[in-house]
Amino acid sequence: MTQMLTIPFPRAGVWTREAYHALPEDLPVDFELVDGSLVVNAKPSIMHNQIAFRLASILDSSPPPEWQIGLDADVLLSDDADEPTEVAPDLVVCSATHNPKTRPIPVALVSLAIEIVSPSSTRKDRRFYPLRYAEAGIPHYWRIETPITSDALRIHTFRLQEGEYIPTGEFTDVLDVSEPFPIAFEVGSLLD
Repeated sequence: MTQMLTIPFPRAGVWTREAYHALPEDLPVDFELVDGSLVVNAKPSIMHNQIAFRLASILDSSPPPEWQIGLDADVLLSDDADEPTEVAPDLVVCSATHNPKTRPIPVALVSLAIEIVSPSSTRKDRRFYPLRYAEAGIPHYWRIETPITSDALRIHTFRLQEGEYIPTGEFTDVLDVSEPFPIAFEVGSLLD
């Protein structure tokens, strides 16, 4: 028998952070809070999750003590009372001063946001998220194209400069960067 999903709609039609955080965590879809609106996202594919988990493991094995890695962790981009924005990048590198038991992560503590492009998220991962992350002041952004969305597994890296992301690299073999901390790994290991 099919179960009906009922989500209480907030007063005045605007989702507050309080109403957003009151949603059950075991819902069959993922949500984000964008400018006071609830946005429904498709659940990621197995390949998407494998890439995210493998990259989280690689990043978590080498950060300096001042950084920690978050997987699908909420980041508060804007605490505007009328139109708050809280999104969940696929991975984040944030300050170790953030208590990992609490959500969301304040944007000022985030150094790197990473999105893995899926067919259902292509436009958001290539346009929407980089724009919003740059506006919020996140210093670094990585976009990972998969064999489903590109001709190969490819990692694009960006650094914030004067309010916009500028490309700093495109990697298909070995990613070797120094920001936000030195890290090198074989790109193909994310799929093996």
